[in-house]
Amino acid sequence: MSKGNTVMTEQLRRVRLEFGLLEEATGSVQLELGGTKVLCAVTGPAVPARSSSFNDTGTLKCEVRFAPWTAIGGLDAVAGKVASQNELTATERQLSCEVYDAILPSVRLEGYQKAVITVHVMVLQSMGGELAASITAASMALSDAGIELNDLVCACTVVECGAETVLDPESTAALREKKTGSLVLAKLMETNKVTQVVQCGSKTAAKLDEMVELADKGCDSMTKVLKEFLRRKMT
Repeated sequence: MSKGNTVMTEQLRRVRLEFGLLEEATGSVQLELGGTKVLCAVTGPAVPARSSSFNDTGTLKCEVRFAPWTAIGGLDAVAGKVASQNELTATERQLSCEVYDAILPSVRLEGYQKAVITVHVMVLQSMGGELAASITAASMALSDAGIELNDLVCACTVVECGAETVLDPESTAALREKKTGSLVLAKLMETNKVTQVVQCGSKTAAKLDEMVELADKGCDSMTKVLKEFLRRKMT
């Protein structure tokens, strides 16, 4: 059953999370961070009909795409066109790899010999923080699918606008004009182990430390929000 509510926090944009929207998927989640909206579906674990090699553990695959109608103008996105329906843009390939790296430490693949677990992420609306939203949605969808996990992963975006450092901002023309750098941090919700840091823009060591600290606090706030959604889902 699909369940969803809106949770407001002082630091983050409005967070909305809905589970089980896609009946054909093993697990699915739609996550909204302000104006950014992503839909994630998990399929598998499934053993391929034909396999050329034996794997002691399962295989995790991840694909991130932007919906055809989405204007790719968010803080983590680079404008580009899809050459064909089956071909990923350079931005989509990069995001796919970054989401994979962020969630891989959380998945217990040793329990899925030969099987493949696939995470499909579709960015429906792009208003900043697409990578962080995709990482968080992917982890929530894996949980919804009943995949064995070591922990859950959440992520937050920090944007540098000159001397100002902003947590999880909505992408606007004015913000993009002032933007001089950004950082996305992903970490395990219970153990606090960092699984991914993606940064762009030249930064001093002091500025980098400031952005990492703010992103870490943002992840802590996001963790509280996600746990409340999970509690509601269970009840």
